[in-house]
Amino acid sequence: MALTLYRSLLLPLVVFSGLLSHHCSHGMLQIRKVDSPIETLLGHDTTLPCLFYGYETPLDLSTVSVRWTLRTSEGKDKQVYWFHGGNHTQTRPESHIPESDLMGGDGSLYIPNIQPSDEGEYTCTVFVTPEKAIRKVTMEVSAKLEIRRVESPIEVSPGHGTTLPCLFYGYEAPLDLSTVSVRWTLRTSEGERRVYWFHGGDHTQYRPGSYIPESGLMGGDGSLYIPNIQPSDDGEYTCTVIVTPEKAVGKVTMEVSAVPTCTVSDPRLEMTPNQQRVATCYVSGFYPQPVTIHWVKHSKASSSNSELDIETCTKAPVKNPNGTYNVRSIMAVRPRSTEEDGDVYSCVITHRSLRDPLTCNVTLSVEDDEGARLNFGKKKSPRHSGSDGEEYGELTTVTDVTTKTALIITVVILVIVLIIAGLYMYKRGPVYTDERRQNSRRATAHKPSHRDTV
Repeated sequence: MALTLYRSLLLPLVVFSGLLSHHCSHGMLQIRKVDSPIETLLGHDTTLPCLFYGYETPLDLSTVSVRWTLRTSEGKDKQVYWFHGGNHTQTRPESHIPESDLMGGDGSLYIPNIQPSDEGEYTCTVFVTPEKAIRKVTMEVSAKLEIRRVESPIEVSPGHGTTLPCLFYGYEAPLDLSTVSVRWTLRTSEGERRVYWFHGGDHTQYRPGSYIPESGLMGGDGSLYIPNIQPSDDGEYTCTVIVTPEKAVGKVTMEVSAVPTCTVSDPRLEMTPNQQRVATCYVSGFYPQPVTIHWVKHSKASSSNSELDIETCTKAPVKNPNGTYNVRSIMAVRPRSTEEDGDVYSCVITHRSLRDPLTCNVTLSVEDDEGARLNFGKKKSPRHSGSDGEEYGELTTVTDVTTKTALIITVVILVIVLIIAGLYMYKRGPVYTDERRQNSRRATAHKPSHRDTV
């Protein structure tokens, strides 16, 4: 009897367990609750959540359907988005649901650039055959004037044109330009100055060639185009937008970078052991001013590199009329022996505009005294030109200066000797002539005439 009672109690439990297991194998489709309403600013992007569960993932999307509808403030329902049978129907432009999210049970709807017409109560209806679930969420749209953030700095090379972005939102487009004001200013190390101002329908252009199209302004675009960028355009720009009665401010930095060029006074220095010469590295046409120059010796004999400090001197940068800079760095070298023949000295330049350092090389040609005499006078130091037509003179060595000085002194001494000799001869000449005349007269006076002899 006890066994019969046990069986009578066990049978209903087994049946209930089987029914429960059968029900759970099909799942219980549900959509997770969300906080509502969702507050969104006009012009922003937002995502309306619709997370459903109750089935093992990843889902077979051929059995899934997600539909979004919107009930507006007028009480009308309109379709916003529908995914069904693997197809996407996009009623609200640019809205979307990624399929990868759907396979994981996420039917959330992304809507960009929210407008007043997007406000209302949204319904997310999910079908996972054969079940259905529904969840509602409300979106509230509020207006607040803002300027979209942009990546900064904007890097530009001189001579190019660029556009400084200033995209503002918070009002429904198209805007009434009589209520709009956009002002651009530039802050540099020398202070702040005006660049452009649109106000009351009028354009005031402080920076020549700059402009803001009115068609862009009506759509919330106050971006400023600047042509033919110069180093003077470098700095932090501020875009101030007023849409009566609200105001918004955005900032963006423009970095103007001019790439330097380099030349050396003599790519090949011909010299003898223990003779000192100097090489000059000319770095031209760079902006901004900060630049680093150092010299590195590459030894041919030991295959080693060493940085030079004591034997070098870098002058202060000089500003060009176009705002770029020139600078020169001098390196003195005195080889000890002919073993340094073929050694290379590198002028290495580091600047903001360069991804990798810029290098100019000077190669030593070291010969003994006999070889140097054979080659004397055969080669001359080349002339070098810097940027903007500035011409750099020939390299002048310590030995060259000494030789020229000695030659000048010798010429001066010879000239002085010749002048003294000429003066002496000039003064000596008349005296010598008078003495000869007197002697001739005396001889004539004492000579007996023919008449006296007769």
